[in-house]
Amino acid sequence: MGATGTHHGEGTAQEVTVDAVQVTSDSIETKVDLLATSAEVAGHATEVEVAADLVTANAVPSKNSVDNVDTADVTGNKTDDHDGNSIMSFVHRIDEHLHKASEVYPDHTAAAIAEVVSHADAITQGVATEIIPLNAIDDSYDVHFLSFSMDTIGEYVIALFDGATEVGHTIARRTTNKLAVGSLQILTSRVAANTALDIKISHDAGGGAKILGVRCTFHRY
Repeated sequence: MGATGTHHGEGTAQEVTVDAVQVTSDSIETKVDLLATSAEVAGHATEVEVAADLVTANAVPSKNSVDNVDTADVTGNKTDDHDGNSIMSFVHRIDEHLHKASEVYPDHTAAAIAEVVSHADAITQGVATEIIPLNAIDDSYDVHFLSFSMDTIGEYVIALFDGATEVGHTIARRTTNKLAVGSLQILTSRVAANTALDIKISHDAGGGAKILGVRCTFHRY
């Protein structure tokens, strides 16, 4: 299967036919040789212009480029980080999410959050209590675990908030034999750097049930 075009030289116009070729090499020189079979393939008069277009198409985008013109923009730059939106940026975020060292807030140098109180009514969130203050974490972050004790038998629903936006919630239950949670898993969405995080709880029986000594495990991006 071929493409037919007209090449205009200094003499009369010439009819040329170019067979379709699958390029498997990453070499720009190889691509130029194949395309140069006819300058009309790339709509240019010279092989130099064809090569220039190929170099431009294969150029590596700048770090965290927002361009979306060709495949290179979608793939990205090896230096892309969590602030970009290329494939390399997504890979970077996944690697950070899985392998970045975890931290605890408040850490061992400070007291845990004293208490968080549910509403008097059953299955109703109490008032918000700040668990991570403004400017406490200077990178974007997410929370993976909570630790605390519970003062009342029953089921608690624990929710974390970035302002008015809920970023994650989970459930804990106290029985006569289980008073505390060492590492209750929760997974929040990514929270912007220097952003405060609040916690609210509800209890299946209400009555102002509490969770005590709250700490959270988070990691940075």
